[in-house]
Amino acid sequence: GLFRGYNALVHAERERANFAMQLAEEEKLSSLGRLASGMAHEINNPLGGLFNALDTLKTHGETPGVRDTSISLIERGLAGIRD
Repeated sequence: GLFRGYNALVHAERERANFAMQLAEEEKLSSLGRLASGMAHEINNPLGGLFNALDTLKTHGETPGVRDTSISLIERGLAGIRD
């Protein structure tokens, strides 16, 4: 009767509250994943350029213009990651 209906209502409310907490936790983890992905992207893009500049420096570093350009690219890439 009345008590059974009340107990069912209380149970349903607890389930709703638990579901809301689980959903909030999943949304938080999803946001954290997107943030980590964005940070990795912001680091990996300059790293690719840094490796290219390093390779150029290794193979053509004896040429002053190439050496200066490569060093400049490496400095800018590192500053971009730092900032």
